[in-house]
Amino acid sequence: MNQKAALAWEDAQGNLFLMLHSGTLTQAELGKIAGSMEELGEPMPEYRLGWTPSQDREMTLSAVLPSYVRSIGGMPDFIRFAYARQPLAAPKGTPETVTVQGMPAQLWLGDPKEAGAAVTSSASGKAAELPTEKTWSTLLWTDPGTGICFRIRGNKLPKEAMLRMANSIVKT
Repeated sequence: MNQKAALAWEDAQGNLFLMLHSGTLTQAELGKIAGSMEELGEPMPEYRLGWTPSQDREMTLSAVLPSYVRSIGGMPDFIRFAYARQPLAAPKGTPETVTVQGMPAQLWLGDPKEAGAAVTSSASGKAAELPTEKTWSTLLWTDPGTGICFRIRGNKLPKEAMLRMANSIVKT
């Protein structure tokens, strides 16, 4: 049976970790994975998006994940920005090849006409639309100089906005 689990812990240096899992692993198996975590030999550089779309309101940075949320007409719009030293997950389908900061990249556009997953807030009673695999636009590329893989996902965002965000990335 598929189950959802979250495991949070703090190491001796005070670093906090959170591992989310949806699958069939046991608590002991999750603990073994957590126990095998090692610090990277060299710290990852920190990057941020220098530009995000702002129409009705500015995007606000989420304190929990490297993501941005914009509210337009009561419905949230999401942007997720991730980078790692290993390949990041790509969506299904055939991407368009584009260029980001002089590097080849793959772009999958979300369908702006597709409805997202409808949810209703129990606190406010307001309905919202959450992204689905059909509505996410995804841009993925690897910097050959650093070996770092970058991924930007935006709910129903057009090609121009995705490329502008990618070209605005700054090292902090």
